[in-house]
Amino acid sequence: MVTDVFYQYVAHLLELIAEYEWTAVLNYHSVFFNRRRAEMAAGDYSNWSLPATDLLSKHVYAYRKPSATKTAKL
Repeated sequence: MVTDVFYQYVAHLLELIAEYEWTAVLNYHSVFFNRRRAEMAAGDYSNWSLPATDLLSKHVYAYRKPSATKTAKL
């Protein structure tokens, strides 16, 4: 069902937002969405539930948020 697949994708984005900088996640989402457009036009929504590891490597993984313990001053 389409709603289940989108729910999985939103849950994936929320996990990314918690760990990585917002602009990196937004860039990932923009490119991911553009990849899915042709599939959606054909009625295929199945790939929304699969993280795009190539895009994550290119747009997200280098932009981890600093952890609170690392930024706390002693």
